[in-house]
Amino acid sequence: MSPMSQAHIDSRERISEAIWNHWRLNNLPEIGRTVEPLRLQYVSLTDFPRYLPDFVYDRVTGLHLENISFEPRLHPDAAVAQPVDLSLPRQLNNTFELAHFLQRFPNTRSLRLISEPSAGLDPQSSVLLNLPQWVSSTLPQLNELALINQNIFLDQMQMNHFRNMPNLRTLDLSGNRVVSMMPMDLDWLHLDRLVLERVGLHRWPAWLTNLIPNNIRELSVAHNNLTELPGWILDNPPSTGNQTLIDLRGNNLSRQTAIQARINESVSSRSFRFLMDTPLAVQAAVNMQLRQGAELIAVLDEWSNASSSLSIPSEHTLAARRQIGAILINHWRTFSLGQIHDPLRFADIALVDFPRNLPEFFYRQVRHLHLNRITGTTAELDQLLRPMTELSSLEMDGHVTPLGQLPPALLELRALRSLSLNDQGLLLDQQHIDFFSRLPNLERLELENNRLGAINSLSGLRNTGLTWLSLSNVEMSEWPTWLDDLVPGQLTTLLLESNLIHELPENILANPQSQSHTEISLLNNPLSEETMHRAQMSERYGHAYSFDIEVPPELAQEWRENADTDDSDDSTSDYTSDGSSASTPDLITVEPWLDESNPLSGERRAIWEQLEAGEHADHLLELISSLRHSADYRNTTNRAAFQERVWRVLAAVNQDPQLRMTLNAIAEEPVRLLRDNFTCSDGVLLEFNQIEVLVFTRQTVQDVVPERRGAALFRLTIRLYRLSELDAAAREQAGARDEAEVRLAYRTHWAGVLDLPVPPGGMLFEAHAALRPGELDTALLRVQTGEQGDPFLSFAAQQDYWVGYLREAHPGRFDALERVYRTDLTQLTDEFEQRNINLDSPEYEARIREFEARFKNQQATLIRELTNAEGLENQ
Repeated sequence: MSPMSQAHIDSRERISEAIWNHWRLNNLPEIGRTVEPLRLQYVSLTDFPRYLPDFVYDRVTGLHLENISFEPRLHPDAAVAQPVDLSLPRQLNNTFELAHFLQRFPNTRSLRLISEPSAGLDPQSSVLLNLPQWVSSTLPQLNELALINQNIFLDQMQMNHFRNMPNLRTLDLSGNRVVSMMPMDLDWLHLDRLVLERVGLHRWPAWLTNLIPNNIRELSVAHNNLTELPGWILDNPPSTGNQTLIDLRGNNLSRQTAIQARINESVSSRSFRFLMDTPLAVQAAVNMQLRQGAELIAVLDEWSNASSSLSIPSEHTLAARRQIGAILINHWRTFSLGQIHDPLRFADIALVDFPRNLPEFFYRQVRHLHLNRITGTTAELDQLLRPMTELSSLEMDGHVTPLGQLPPALLELRALRSLSLNDQGLLLDQQHIDFFSRLPNLERLELENNRLGAINSLSGLRNTGLTWLSLSNVEMSEWPTWLDDLVPGQLTTLLLESNLIHELPENILANPQSQSHTEISLLNNPLSEETMHRAQMSERYGHAYSFDIEVPPELAQEWRENADTDDSDDSTSDYTSDGSSASTPDLITVEPWLDESNPLSGERRAIWEQLEAGEHADHLLELISSLRHSADYRNTTNRAAFQERVWRVLAAVNQDPQLRMTLNAIAEEPVRLLRDNFTCSDGVLLEFNQIEVLVFTRQTVQDVVPERRGAALFRLTIRLYRLSELDAAAREQAGARDEAEVRLAYRTHWAGVLDLPVPPGGMLFEAHAALRPGELDTALLRVQTGEQGDPFLSFAAQQDYWVGYLREAHPGRFDALERVYRTDLTQLTDEFEQRNINLDSPEYEARIREFEARFKNQQATLIRELTNAEGLENQ
């Protein structure tokens, strides 16, 4: 017999020591019997004794096999051995060796098989073949199984082998590979603990959601690449008797995900608990919210069961209080999660059941209040509203009993900008107008579905910021003269829909030229044919009014035919539609954009003349000239700021010929549409706003201060994402409506809340957007939700300036991926050359595509991780 190598000697010594340790720990009652597994580390199974007493095998109930091999192997401190040929026959032989070894331990209930971590995804690099199949058939009685770092591709076929292990309670598959988007059906799997650490998850798989909380008590997905969790898990629904502990440590979860998980798990009897890494700043914010939530819940618990010395609350009262309490707690949770503009909504409640003394912080959190068919007195309504000092909008719709008097508390709400008192049984008279006139910040007033009483004047409303007034369905039979107090002038939108108006007065039909503009909606009124015709024919650029009316199709056709014979060029409406005759282009001149008192006027005139004389600016200058009909120009209060916005664009294109060519090309299509009357001033303003955003983005990237680069570029990316997602929501919801009007309405409404870049100041035809109740709130929620998850991360990864910054800030992380990728390619090429396979072969090309796809996926994962980290640091 030839002498043994040192590797054989070392392996056998470790095996001998492991067997004696196991015997000593498990078989000496004098020192206390344990259930320690047989631990074999850095050994070759070929060195394990072929014959041992039966009691040795019988008393082994657990096996811990770490970094085992099937041939003599060096200890990690020794010299590195040459790579082993992992051909299919060798893999099969190794697997047979392992199965034969495992069969010698019939009482084993626990198996842990651990190898060194590997970045490879190729199953051919595995030492063993079809490991789940062999283990499940050899040791079906296991209740604990760990197959760690075994290069197993965890698909449906591999997972199905575990169905043959009915006693399995713990399954650890860490360090293998799962494809997040690959569907699987594992509803049969019931475990106390499932471990999927380091399996390459970058999205939460749907099949995993189906397993919790009913099938799995503990789930670990630690140390993956998750950035967000499914909404259902974050919402953390009430438990139906089962609860799952989810370990998320080592994942790059967004700030909002961490906050939402922490806050929602604080409510008792939820379906999920979480282990996660929470930055100190985030934990401090969560702790503050939880303290407030605990205070609110304590107050509500005391109130819901409170009784007086005179009476004990009825079951009906207790149920009503519980319902109101649940709504209040849900609003606190929503606010705590960052949705600070989500309305507090109540329907069909009695104000007598509302708690009297909520914590002060809660009242301050209510920005928008919606009340539908509530029951109560004016005093009770006043008591409800008075503490809500930050209330920005109040919507009351429907009534049980008429609102006899307006609550005085409204006069104390200095933040109130929007007031809707629809269908409140009001008889609108002068005292109501005088009351509204005392709300200095009021911008929007809706009084629909009430009745019109005696009103003398609206002049008091000039002391407010009112721009939108709705008097739809108030039984108005003629145009009241008191409306002339606000038009043309203050109001940009006046809704008189569903009334009984037959004629319009001469001063309205005359539609004079005006710097101001009011859109008047007269839908569903019995207007005379002459009134409709004169109203439509009166609409021209720069005139005071545009009218939204329903014209019968036959009349519209007759008017179009008559218009075709009219040579007049000044019959172009502010709001145009398909089929209108083409308009004469406006005179292209710099004059509307200059303020001679401004010392920059001379320089700016020179810029215009240079652009006019040069190339690739004609469409852009024509687009800008047409902007003098837009809402932002016609609003004299905003005009100076709008002029500055225009000059920022012109100065930028004057300095950058390439940018000038790009923006001129962008302007070409809206200019053509305007000439052909297929778009209106709002459409042109929207296109200019798109141009502004491009210039703003370019200048922000160029001018950013180096020491604040990360924070500034992250903030830019957030703002651009919000704009992009808001536009996407508008496009999806527009339907048959004018898409440009819907997009512009979304932008103007949420510009301040979302901090949109260079937002438009206003629009001329908001009524044409025909926004539905709740539509704007839904769009805002979509933007805010996406900002905290995958939609924003995907958007950020598409921004070249942001990816460029990440590469510069973290070069080592990207270089490491590049080195591994290049090394893999070199090794692959060497392998094929050694196998004498042509590099043009389909097999080689397929492997190359595999490597490229993996490299791109790794880069994308890294970009998501770093973007999330920047968010935690800069938000």
